[in-house]
Amino acid sequence: MNLQVLYGLWDELSARPLDDNGRLTTAFLHLSAGALPATAHRWFEQQNPQFDVRGVAGGQRRTIEAFTVVTIEEAGEGTRVLVHGVRFDRALAMDLARQVALDLKAAVEAELERDIADFQPLSVESTEAGYALMATDSLSYAVVEVRFAPAAGVVGEPYYSEPLSAFDEVAALVA
Repeated sequence: MNLQVLYGLWDELSARPLDDNGRLTTAFLHLSAGALPATAHRWFEQQNPQFDVRGVAGGQRRTIEAFTVVTIEEAGEGTRVLVHGVRFDRALAMDLARQVALDLKAAVEAELERDIADFQPLSVESTEAGYALMATDSLSYAVVEVRFAPAAGVVGEPYYSEPLSAFDEVAALVA
């Protein structure tokens, strides 16, 4: 499981009250009220080998690299940006970007096939930042990019520390 998700769950667990015997007073995930926090601690460490209960309990959290996948289309009314997800590791984000590009290709070709009897099929080309959906050899219909999305080290910290572009404001809201 993603560390960022685990950190959020840890914060939720930490906010739960304990009874006089040190047991949870309310249910948490799969644990019922009355469970010992140590049971939850073992569960956290089983979810991700990088999760260190002692370190997290002491306020230490790993810096997390996270990526987001976006589709950017130039249309007559302007640029359309669609955010597909945030906080992926790079390999998963690249896999998602490829699938999004292939799905977009299929959708656009289905629409073209309805409207135009003889159309040139689109192609999906790999780029440094993701994938481009090519209408011709030199004209891209859309690009699907993987962008670095810095994740806060501690829940509650700002997701971005730099001034936000219009795209980043949308991505920050989705995050």
